[in-house]
Amino acid sequence: STEQCSTLFSRLYSSVNETFRVFTLNVHKTATTFYVNITIADNTTILNNEKNPVSVWIQREKGESDYPVYSDESIDYVGFSDMSYQNTHQQHQQQSSQVSMPKLHSTVSAEAKTIVFPYIKNKFITLDFTDRIDVLSRIDSEKERLYTNDGKKTIIPEYYYWQGYETVDAEIMGIQLNEKGDNLALWTEFNYIYIYGRGKKHSKNKSKNKNNEEGESSLLGKIDTWFSYLLSEMSEEEKDLRTQYFPAPWRVEMAVSPIRDDYGGSKVVFFFFI
Repeated sequence: STEQCSTLFSRLYSSVNETFRVFTLNVHKTATTFYVNITIADNTTILNNEKNPVSVWIQREKGESDYPVYSDESIDYVGFSDMSYQNTHQQHQQQSSQVSMPKLHSTVSAEAKTIVFPYIKNKFITLDFTDRIDVLSRIDSEKERLYTNDGKKTIIPEYYYWQGYETVDAEIMGIQLNEKGDNLALWTEFNYIYIYGRGKKHSKNKSKNKNNEEGESSLLGKIDTWFSYLLSEMSEEEKDLRTQYFPAPWRVEMAVSPIRDDYGGSKVVFFFFI
């Protein structure tokens, strides 16, 4: 039976007249399992069998997954911390293996065309609006999910493109996009802030510099993305379509360490986008 339940709603962008688009995230916790449900639904006007306009709710997307409440893996936290502080938290996390009920929150760009939300511990998802239905129709896994009001007879020229991520091995406590949706800040339970960017020319130059890449890895630890894994599993044609026509994956650009006090405590450094 459900012990805890939390729900998050957010308005999303739609270019279609008289359409109200809503994103919903639900997390249910039982004694052993977290159940995560993500949906996108439209309240839109269509013609019924008598050719009269009626307002209806149509589900566009539905994602479901589950995660164990208890984990046997200890958290290997990596950040700009001194070793004594890091070891203390590693020992604490090894003793406590229960994943806490997440506090749901999201952040959206100025026009609500991009939304980012964490859902379990260190996992988060980005949804980006696109109207490139011509390209999506050439990718089988995306083609079957395109939006329609009449059983795929007519495809609506808009879509939300999904990318999933895992960040550092610590629970995400907050997240914030800038207005354009190309910079992202997230902060963790240990009061570290990680700044992400995407779609910037210098990010490609960084990847070609081996020394820079190794240094970034040693400082920031494990920053793996679902997108990178997905690209390695697909055809060259699909890979080219995704990288050419859709938003680039998030890349870590900076980590900000917390302010320490004389008693071993810490607090998040105040940060905002300009």
